[in-house]
Amino acid sequence: LNSKPGDTDMSTTGKQLFTTLDSDGTLTVAIEDVTFGDPTGNQVLVKMEAAPINPSDLAILAGAADLEGAEYSPGKFVAQMPEPFNTGSKARHGLKLPAGNEGAGTVVATGDGEVAKALMGQRVACVPGNAYSQ
Repeated sequence: LNSKPGDTDMSTTGKQLFTTLDSDGTLTVAIEDVTFGDPTGNQVLVKMEAAPINPSDLAILAGAADLEGAEYSPGKFVAQMPEPFNTGSKARHGLKLPAGNEGAGTVVATGDGEVAKALMGQRVACVPGNAYSQ
């Protein structure tokens, strides 16, 4: 995570893993640059240090996609989702979904709430739904 000391807007940049399934069955899994805004209230920003891969993560990351026939490049792969799995996943067609249900890390920024401030610098476990981040 990167932020510039002295900035009044402490937005932080990092990387995050996303998965997108298009209606034609094209599955794209990619690491992308992201910007995280300042935490507010009792929100905290956690520098992720560990995140497990579990079956619910695998379902959105690869599911039944043809990984042997996928195209791989640094930080990205593109594969085809076969039928009937593609049609069965139509609710997520076109949606860019973050990956990683849970993880652990250190709180590096907080909102102005007392609960949040008490967590500054603490190692925490969390269930953010986007734990595959750095």
